[in-house]
Amino acid sequence: MATGTAAVALGLATLANMLTKAGIAWTTGGRQVGKTVVGSYLIALIGGGISLWLTLALGRA
Repeated sequence: MATGTAAVALGLATLANMLTKAGIAWTTGGRQVGKTVVGSYLIALIGGGISLWLTLALGRA
């Protein structure tokens, strides 16, 4: 499997996992807990997005 394909697949799997967990946190913990979790995940997603972009742009893992 090509590096870019693997990076995109891992990124999509991670995004789906984080969205599911954020939804569970929001539903079970309420709005305040959900906002905290979503805010934390946004920071992680920004870092992951930059990493994915660099992987695809540079063509290496």
